[in-house]
Amino acid sequence: ENRSNYLDRVTQANRAPLYAVDAPELVFAFYLDRPVSLLSSYAQFEREAQRAHDGYLLIAPRALPVGAASRAMGVDHLNGHAIAVIRAVGRSD
Repeated sequence: ENRSNYLDRVTQANRAPLYAVDAPELVFAFYLDRPVSLLSSYAQFEREAQRAHDGYLLIAPRALPVGAASRAMGVDHLNGHAIAVIRAVGRSD
């Protein structure tokens, strides 16, 4: 198992919704022992996060839109996959 610091912080510190774009959500759900909802795009994450005022996105760094990297908590690895962890607007952790 290859768990990361950012993913551990996100999954163990709170129960905010987890979303995935361009990333293997079933792998994340297995390793993180949490449900992960697959979204079709970063824009869909923005809409979900705005509605819920909470949540984190697990996304392949190559799929990050320009400007979104500034919201990344960091890039980690899980089971050999590089994953950027993005927090919803308004979250402070």
